[in-house]
Amino acid sequence: MPDQPQVPDEPPSSSLAKRVRSFVIPRLDELATRLRAARHKTLVDDRLDDDEARIRFRLVPWKGPFEEAPTVSDSVLEIAVDEGGGVVVRYWLDGTADEPSVESHFDDEKIGARWCERVLLDFVELTLAAA
Repeated sequence: MPDQPQVPDEPPSSSLAKRVRSFVIPRLDELATRLRAARHKTLVDDRLDDDEARIRFRLVPWKGPFEEAPTVSDSVLEIAVDEGGGVVVRYWLDGTADEPSVESHFDDEKIGARWCERVLLDFVELTLAAA
């Protein structure tokens, strides 16, 4: 009987990345669609397959029809899989800043659909309040 090729075990961060993708991307896509309908600009960047597994969401708020030139910079939300386990969430409320405005770490057990919705809504609320 021929030897079966050995398939290496998937690293824990890879399975966590798949889990994060399964509930973050659909909610993020839906949120982006709603924000674009309200004339905000958005970009979803899924890089969970990269070595530094993360999802980035960029939001540029629409100031209104009477704003002559855009004075608002973009905001960035990053949800990154931590190699040590869990997820790191970072917000840049000024997209040109080097350091995030907010950075939080969440254990695997805390991560889920409700957690995701709270993170997304908090980010949008902070971004729109700063606009």
